[in-house]
Amino acid sequence: MLDFNQCQSVMQRVGMPFTASEAHGVAVGLLSSAVDQPDAAWQAEVYGEMAEGLAQGDLLAQECRALLDELYVATQAQIADEILGLRLLLPEGDASGYSTTQALADWAQGFLFGVGLAGDRLNRRLSAEGREALQDCYAIAQLDVANSDDADEADQQAQSEIEEYLRMTAFMIHADMQGRAHD
Repeated sequence: MLDFNQCQSVMQRVGMPFTASEAHGVAVGLLSSAVDQPDAAWQAEVYGEMAEGLAQGDLLAQECRALLDELYVATQAQIADEILGLRLLLPEGDASGYSTTQALADWAQGFLFGVGLAGDRLNRRLSAEGREALQDCYAIAQLDVANSDDADEADQQAQSEIEEYLRMTAFMIHADMQGRAHD
């Protein structure tokens, strides 16, 4: 898996309007929800912000695209390994004012966006547990991170539990969408 700080830094230099955690969440959502042509959806949704820079040969935009391509390919491998593969792209500790709680909320938001690109098929294929897990993801995406700078041991435990819940949600959605792919 890529390094969070490296991804975040490259994305910030290009002026991407979302974080590395959110980008990873989008990739996981796309790949978990059986979106038609996920590669094309990834390019349209993520690289659209850099289209002008890429068209003009901007080296920073090209560097960012290469890194995001690497992130997407790594995410494909993570989704394929249902036992240990998925690791959320989060900062190690609170890196440069970006808290783990904020990263979890951003990841959940990106995941919901990626899953949402499946459209109506999502409603037809999701189990009741999958629908409930998506509602929980929405609540996680709305976390109040204003006072999350000083994470104590209990906060760190809660963050770990949320991270694990998000991982399991991604695999549940993937199983629902792949298992009912012929509906």
